[in-house]
Amino acid sequence: MILVMGKSRVGPKRAVTIPRLELQAATLGVKIGDFLIQELKYPSLSLYYWTDSKTVLGYISNDAKKFHTYVSNRVQRIRDSSSPQQWRYVASKENPADMASRGGDVMELYTSWLHGPEFLSHPSLCLNTHQVMEYPLHPEDPEIQRVFVHAADITETHSFLCMFDSISEWVKVGRIINHILKFIRLTRKIKVSSIVSDSDTLDAITIMIQRAYFPEELDRAAKSMPIVKSSSLFKLDPFLDSKGILRVGGRLRDGLTAYRVSHPAVLPAKAHLTQLFCQQTRREMDNYQPRPQQRYLFGWTRISYDRVFDPEMCQVYEATR
Repeated sequence: MILVMGKSRVGPKRAVTIPRLELQAATLGVKIGDFLIQELKYPSLSLYYWTDSKTVLGYISNDAKKFHTYVSNRVQRIRDSSSPQQWRYVASKENPADMASRGGDVMELYTSWLHGPEFLSHPSLCLNTHQVMEYPLHPEDPEIQRVFVHAADITETHSFLCMFDSISEWVKVGRIINHILKFIRLTRKIKVSSIVSDSDTLDAITIMIQRAYFPEELDRAAKSMPIVKSSSLFKLDPFLDSKGILRVGGRLRDGLTAYRVSHPAVLPAKAHLTQLFCQQTRREMDNYQPRPQQRYLFGWTRISYDRVFDPEMCQVYEATR
C-alpha cells in the first residue's frame, strides 16, 4: 500500500461551516478518483472513499431531504462519480488526510501518509459489501432546506348571496330574482303563469337568505324537531309554512290577524339583502305617517340605524313638510 496522489486546499477567508468544508474535501476526493481512473487505466479498479464526517456521509446517502444550493450541487457531483456504497467512515485520529491541515512529525508522515493508516491493512476490514450505513441527519441541520406548507381553510358560505353584495338597490335585486324564477319555470315546464308576482319574488329571496343563515333551524323544523336552546331563534318558536319559509310562532296562530303580520318571516339583520329590503320599505313610507305593521321580522338584533333610516332621506322629508 503506497500513496499515489494527495491534494489539499486552503480554507476561504470568509467563515464557512465545518460540514461544508468536509463536503468540499469529499468532492475533491471524488475528482481525484476520476482523475486516477483516467490516468492509470486499470481494467478493473474498485474505488472506496473515506471521510471522518458522519454529516457528509448523511448528505451522500440521503434520498429524501432537500438541501440548499451549496450542499445540493456538491452532493450531486459526488453521486455522479460514486455511490453511497463506496463511502466509509474513518475516525479523525486515523485519518491521514488531516495531516495536511494540522501537521505532524516525520515518522507519522512516513507511516500514515506514505503507506496508509494501519486499519486499511487489518484482516477484519471488509470492503466488498453493498450495505449502506445509515447516518441520520440532525433535524435542525441548517443545510436542510425548510419547506413551508401554508394550509388555508376555506369555507364557502353564502356563495350565491355574495353575488348581491355589490348591489345597493332592492329593486335591482328583485328584478334579478324575478328573471331567475321565470327561467326556472320555463326550463322545468311548470304549468303556471309566466308572470312572477312581487310576493313570489319576496318569498324566493326570503328562502334564499334563510337557507344561508339558518340551515340547522330549517333542518330541525322540517323534521318537526324542537329548536335547540342555543339557537338565536329559540325564543321565537319558529315553524315552517307550506312554502318552506321559517316564520315566527306564538299564540297568534289561530287569531284573526293577517297571517304575514302575526307570523312574520325571520330574516337576519346582518344579511345585506335584509338591509336593502329595510331601506326600500323606509323609502316607501311617509316619514310622518303612522308606521304600518311589518310583514317581515328584521332579524333578532337591531339593524344599524344609519343603514335603515337614511339621513339624506330624512332631510328631504323635513324640507317638504
